[in-house]
Amino acid sequence: MRRLFFRVCTANLADEDFVADLMTRFNYDIKDSSEIKMMLKTVSNAIMNRDYAEVILEEDHADVAYSLGENIDKVIEDLSGKGQVKRQLLCENIVSYLMFLGYDAINGIIEEKSGKIISNYAFWGDEGLDFDEIGNEIKRFEKIDIKTAEGYCFLPQKSVLYRCFYGDRSYRGRGPLCDDCIRRKNGQCNY
Repeated sequence: MRRLFFRVCTANLADEDFVADLMTRFNYDIKDSSEIKMMLKTVSNAIMNRDYAEVILEEDHADVAYSLGENIDKVIEDLSGKGQVKRQLLCENIVSYLMFLGYDAINGIIEEKSGKIISNYAFWGDEGLDFDEIGNEIKRFEKIDIKTAEGYCFLPQKSVLYRCFYGDRSYRGRGPLCDDCIRRKNGQCNY
């Protein structure tokens, strides 16, 4: 067993290509670009130095805890409390996209450090990963602070625990995540 702990966010949220890609992925209009840039700055400030992953490399899999930290929860809660639904949705979309990019960055690091190929994912609640064991699983991670609330919700909310299984073929373009992905179904998959 080997442990890794690292900062995840590799995206430059002020980069024009990032903004354009975000707008395309979530079907935003060009007239929304100034609001998007403003919200990107808010999100960037909220997750700055808080977006971490801790990975436990095992012989046949890697267990991952990944979080954007609690400040982004406060931003989303504040927008909701003020009734700013459009901005809240924009913030949620940005965060979802960052989490998506984070999975890919984490997987690249796991493959580099383990010398193995990730062939599949599983999340707690999937077959073989019982929700009742999630409390014990969280305790295995020493540096990342994720807790569960009632109903197995994570705190911070923009956090995830998952398992990457090693295999002979890459997960890209296949596996349970890909099977359910709308981007794959509508032909926009990058993998």
